[in-house]
Amino acid sequence: MMVRNLRSIAGHYIDAGATRLVLAGVIEDQDERKLLADAVGAELTVCRLQAELSIIHQRLAQRHDSEPEALRWHLNRSGELDGILSRSAVDDFTVDVGTNSVTDVAVSVLRAAGWT
Repeated sequence: MMVRNLRSIAGHYIDAGATRLVLAGVIEDQDERKLLADAVGAELTVCRLQAELSIIHQRLAQRHDSEPEALRWHLNRSGELDGILSRSAVDDFTVDVGTNSVTDVAVSVLRAAGWT
């Protein structure tokens, strides 16, 4: 369903003149990257936003402070996902988000992607 929706939405934006789309999510392997590229009809530039696991855990604890089961799941998944993403090397580049502001991260992504 996600790919089907993405195909439709991307087509609408492209028809309206968009030259770039920014997708947020996790791509765990090359097959998934290809599937998403096919859905938007273009090659992807994939940025991995990366932070130390301790920082990720701190942010997750703040986000899920009233949901202990969700927090436990996300804490376990974050370590697992870090390993998956490191092994799969799906990203074209990484940007550190540990202590940088949202604006600094956005500027770093734009520069690394060659969009500025």
